[in-house]
Amino acid sequence: DSYALADGEDVLDVPLRWQADGLSLIRTYRFKRGSYEVEVIDRMDNQGSQAVSLQPYRQLARVQPRIEQLKER
Repeated sequence: DSYALADGEDVLDVPLRWQADGLSLIRTYRFKRGSYEVEVIDRMDNQGSQAVSLQPYRQLARVQPRIEQLKER
């Protein structure tokens, strides 16, 4: 899939979905025109028979580009 902020729109939502063992997660990344801020919205749905205790984990890591990527510029 590809996503782009359409002309005249100020918000772009990009949903990512995961499912396993009766659990489903929709993590939506929300981008706003003119802002570097990225909002993350998690929606968890438990269709299983057992209660589940979950904690969100997020990591933002900066990775140095490889030399090949720098040469392409």
